[in-house]
Amino acid sequence: MAKKQSWRKLSLLSRITNLLSTAPQELPKVSDEEIENGNISTTIRFDPVVHSYFSTQADHLGTSLQSVVSMVLKSVMMDSVKDVGTELYSLCQRFRYIFSVHGISDFDIPKFVPGIKRSQLLNDKELLNVIDNQTIELLAQTFEVDIDWLKGVENASVTKYGLTDWYKNIDSVLNQISKHRVNCEEVTLHFITKNEGFTSESELLHRFATATDKEDGGSAFEITVAIETVKEVNGGSIPHITVMDAERWNYTKLRMHMLLLVQLAQGSNIRLRGHSIASPGFVKIQFGEAHPIELLSMMSDRDSMYWSPEFVLNDKRIYRPHEYQDMGLLSDRLLNDYDVGYFDENPYHNDVLVKDIDLTLWALQNSFKFSQDERKAWQNGNTSIIKAKARS
Repeated sequence: MAKKQSWRKLSLLSRITNLLSTAPQELPKVSDEEIENGNISTTIRFDPVVHSYFSTQADHLGTSLQSVVSMVLKSVMMDSVKDVGTELYSLCQRFRYIFSVHGISDFDIPKFVPGIKRSQLLNDKELLNVIDNQTIELLAQTFEVDIDWLKGVENASVTKYGLTDWYKNIDSVLNQISKHRVNCEEVTLHFITKNEGFTSESELLHRFATATDKEDGGSAFEITVAIETVKEVNGGSIPHITVMDAERWNYTKLRMHMLLLVQLAQGSNIRLRGHSIASPGFVKIQFGEAHPIELLSMMSDRDSMYWSPEFVLNDKRIYRPHEYQDMGLLSDRLLNDYDVGYFDENPYHNDVLVKDIDLTLWALQNSFKFSQDERKAWQNGNTSIIKAKARS
């Protein structure tokens, strides 16, 4: 029996599109004269609550209410009517969007797309002539987006459905971080929760403490991990975010695993950040409705709140020494959590770079000692040269 999709999990665009999906798909022909005359004015009457909602969105975007309503309705039309023109229009829009959301100006786009001229960015028709299949594949690989989404065919921009676990998967997180560190990349480890209307850090701490006291689903407080770094491409750099699946703070072992990650970051000079972001954004990231890089803007949004992971874990209402008394050394605990067969049986570990946690930790903390050849060896999964270096 197919699992029923929750209405609450659908995006605004998906909901409206579903409502209109039964309407005729053949649209009346728009004359050239109507196109030349430009926008057609009309009057819309809103319910007070609806008017307040869209006015708030307009203020947030720094534009007019009319522009917001027009953008929403145009998006619904573009999403509902799948003709060639619509897909080509979407291709241009998404081409521009993927650079914009990564903080890349139009002026710098030629750094990332060889052969494109800045003048071609001024006109969609000229732009379409230079976006060939090779360019689309390059963009999909560089920005980790779905090729069909770039082409305007699919609605989900993420490369694949689902996020990697971090709870009970600490070894994989360590390996991801180590790949960046040995490549001389700065790494920031973010812990993300929903902002449930918190107005102060004390309210947030109280929420953490409440969830610590109860393991039942009714007081569940989700938290996820994101790894932020910078990716070098064709002499330029772009921000990169890997977001992982959210889990309940209520679990004692999850809190222990978070403490392990915090200790790792502290011992390896990895920056730590905690953020509570608006609930809609949190859900979009978790369900693949927003590209992971959008998390950067969500974390700096006025509805988000910064918090210190170290401060939370050390709060007397949250830190329970008896929960961690058997934790021991970080590497020992990790090795106790996973037996040898686990690495081969668990599908999440198929791409694990190294199965030796002690070696991973050593590489993290001594990456500055690696030569260029040793960095390449580590990146490619050849650990013998690193093992020899660790013994010396």
